[in-house]
Amino acid sequence: MPPIITLIPIIVALLIIGLALPLAMGRVPPNAFYGYRTRASRGSPRLWYATNRVAARWMMIVGACVIAIVTTMNLIGAAPVTTLLVGANLMAIGAVLSAVRAWRLERRLASGLSGVDQDPTPRPS
Repeated sequence: MPPIITLIPIIVALLIIGLALPLAMGRVPPNAFYGYRTRASRGSPRLWYATNRVAARWMMIVGACVIAIVTTMNLIGAAPVTTLLVGANLMAIGAVLSAVRAWRLERRLASGLSGVDQDPTPRPS
């Protein structure tokens, strides 16, 4: 059995997948605490659900990759610290990738929104 430290990335990846699943299914309404939150996405339900679906799918993909890579590293006997660092770095890169993909979609969709779809109420930053 691998040292417990090497299981931390797997546990975190499972947590990320579990948190991303409701976002990917469109079950989390716009809010200030959970999901891909920007002024634009919180101001338009269309943007909120679209960007969160994309971000969540990427996070689930990243979580699955982290689990696969860390499990493989554990099976081949990689050093525990190396396994932990690889898992942490993969999750960090995945978070950035997920945010960039959602941001690009947000920009593309926001440029095509009509005034009816947007909430004109200014939001505090």
